[in-house]
Amino acid sequence: MVQITITFDRVFDIQRAIKPKQTLFGFQSRNIRQCGVTVPGWPEIEAGMTVTCLLSEADNWQTVQGWKNHATGEVVGPDISRMAVSVITCVLISLYSFVINLGATLNFPWIAKGVLGVFPIISIYGCIMIWNARKVFHRLRAVS
Repeated sequence: MVQITITFDRVFDIQRAIKPKQTLFGFQSRNIRQCGVTVPGWPEIEAGMTVTCLLSEADNWQTVQGWKNHATGEVVGPDISRMAVSVITCVLISLYSFVINLGATLNFPWIAKGVLGVFPIISIYGCIMIWNARKVFHRLRAVS
């Protein structure tokens, strides 16, 4: 991840989306002009504010992972609670299918076992996503 501190000289086209909860906007800062930047949540965005952003790729503003507003101290990042609910659901489905399979009261066909076998993989992927989101928050909170 690349960390960049920037001051927005001009902000335009701010749009709030409900699902997923995110903000789309454009900005101009000195010689940089970006459109279609997406930020998780509904943070306050206005001209003159200074933020430290974490980008997944250098100079690619479409990969914003989160930011910290220097004036208010507000940290914006991925929605960890939504990810956690998804992971917990997948883990519960995985455990339930495992227990049913152990009891052998229901004889699932092989295709159903394959479908149920996907849930542990989704759980592992979700745990990795939560860990990465946690790293984003820790890194942004450390910014002074």
